[in-house]
This record gives sequence, structure tokens and C-alpha cells, in this order.
Amino acid sequence: MAYPIQLMMKSAHEVHWSLGDHFGNPCYLCDCFVEYEDRDQAVSSVPYKVANKGYDTTEDQCLATCLNDEDCKAVVYAFIGGRNVFACELYGEVDNRNLIYTPYTNLYIKRVSKCRKTTNHLRPIDMIEGDESVIERKRKYIKFQQKLNPFHHVIRSQLISMNREGCGETKGCLFKPAGCDPMRDCTTGIIFYVSGPNLLTIEVVALALMPTPSLQYIAIGFSHDSKMGDDMVTECVLSPSGDEFGREPEVFVSYNTGKSNDRTFLNQTELKALIRDVKGEAVNGRLSCQWTQEIVPQQSSKNGRLWNLDHKYYIIGATGSAQPDEPQTINNTPKDPSQGSTSTMFSLLLLLTTFFIFL
Repeated sequence: MAYPIQLMMKSAHEVHWSLGDHFGNPCYLCDCFVEYEDRDQAVSSVPYKVANKGYDTTEDQCLATCLNDEDCKAVVYAFIGGRNVFACELYGEVDNRNLIYTPYTNLYIKRVSKCRKTTNHLRPIDMIEGDESVIERKRKYIKFQQKLNPFHHVIRSQLISMNREGCGETKGCLFKPAGCDPMRDCTTGIIFYVSGPNLLTIEVVALALMPTPSLQYIAIGFSHDSKMGDDMVTECVLSPSGDEFGREPEVFVSYNTGKSNDRTFLNQTELKALIRDVKGEAVNGRLSCQWTQEIVPQQSSKNGRLWNLDHKYYIIGATGSAQPDEPQTINNTPKDPSQGSTSTMFSLLLLLTTFFIFL
């Protein structure tokens, strides 16, 4: 059966990552600071206080700690890997002329005018004295960006070439930061377009996490609202180091129930019918993946977990560490590693809409 499908965008303007700047959650206290997205203090700068337990911090808790400390002039809040582990660092001075580019890291400089927002509802963070170990963290990332991939000759074959041509017209495009080049300097990005009868091609890109996990996923979610929960997800899982131990990039379908994500079981016949033409590569710390999937699945809905993509949807983008052959646990709230989360997730939620596809 032929499906004459056309992609139409609600707006011709580029779709931007909006809540992604705040680690998947609204930021209550950000108005009290001047924010530098994807920026860190200069390598030589040392915080005078740091969070004792990184997994026990939120962005607003970190900012509240600075607001309540007269010595604090700037805050660095960063996703540093592990199981939702975040760094919260307080600085007594800042040099915004020598900032370094660091994905998943935001610098906040306290405004001169007094903040009128209350912080009583935010639990204080247990802080300890900072030391020069922070310098090593910054240097590691710089070295990682400069280091050539040792598997370069194995996996580099120009499998995927993402570009902005057609964005807002024949393609849906979501980039962070806005205006970046998906092949060079995007922290994360998603491109999707109709590529044939009943076929939607999806391209995703993300920087490899630090520290580098054995496997990383890049996911696109289709949601009826701007919040995580009750969403259909398609994720590509691949190795940031290249084709690890012969493992090829794989694409799966899953479902967000609340802030948890569970794999949707499809047998090989069903999966091959739904997903095809999977390509993936990791080059110089950048992961990219491309696949094509059916717009209207020609099979069971799997109890409502497999959707027809012929309606308006919000798009959710996410990347994080993945465990081989295990369902992923997705949670925007930092948690104690002893609770057994099987995956780290840095959610980049989009407030803007997506597309119509009509038959």
C-alpha cells in the first residue's frame, strides 16, 4: 500500500533546545544570575567550595547555595557522568574573558542586584572545601577533545553526513546550541525528514560523555506534551570508542513511563520491519547515528507503546550511558548510585513542537 506522505513544519524557523540549557528541568533561580551555557571557569580557577555528594544536587539547590553565601560570585554546575552525577562549584571570583567551552556545563555569575526570590524551600547542599582536583577535570576534557580516536581508521567511512540544508522546510531540525554545525560543534542534534512512502529518516548526534562509558545512547522521543512521561522513544546505542568488540550500532524502541524508560519488546521480524538502514559512527569524540523507521507501524501497537507518527508531537532528545542488553532507567533527578540505576541520562527537553505528517 502506497503512502503519499509530506512533511510540514508548524514553523519555518529552526527548532531550538529550550529546557536543555537547564538539564531537563525548569530553573527557578536562573534569573538571579548571568548564565553562560556550555562554559566553564578558566582551567587555572579553583573553587573554594564544592558539593560533597554530586549525585545529591540540583541546579536550583546549587544556585541557592551561592545566593546564601556572600563570598560566592559565580557557580559552575555540570553533568559529569556516572549515574546522574552533577558537580556544584562555588567561586569567589570570575574571569569571563578566559572561559572554556565544556558541554553539559553551565557557568552562572551572580547579578549585582539583589535576588528577590526565596530559597527556603530548597534543601541546603553539603559543601566541602574545594581543591585543585577540579583543574584536572577541566584538563581531561580538553585533552579528550584534542585526542584522535584510536579506532578512527576502523569506523570512519563517511557513513553519515548531517547538514542544515532544508531545515524548517523539508526537515525538522533541533540543535544545541542554536546555530551550530551538526558535523562540527553541536553538543546534541536531531534531524528528521520523510524519505519515502511511510518512511521517516532520523539522524542524531551527540558528544561522547565524560568519563567515557562503554556504550552510549542517543534518543528521540515523541510526546503529547513538553514533559517526560508516556512517550514513545527510539534510541540508537553505540560505543563512543568505536566498534567495541564487534558490536554494531543498534536501534531499539522503548517507552517512558514517568521518568523511567522500558524497552518495548519486538521480535527480529517486527524490528526489521519497523527499523531499517541503521548506520552509526564515533569520530573524535562525536557520536552520530542514522536510521529509517515506519511512520505508521504495520504491526501491533504493543499495548499502546508503538505509535503512529502521523500527528503533532513534542520532541524529546536525550543522550546518556547505556548498559548492554538491559532496559534503561531514565530519571532527571539526581539519585544515590546505591539505588541501582542502570543508565545515566541527560535530558534535553524541547518546548517546541514538531511536525504533522498526513496521509
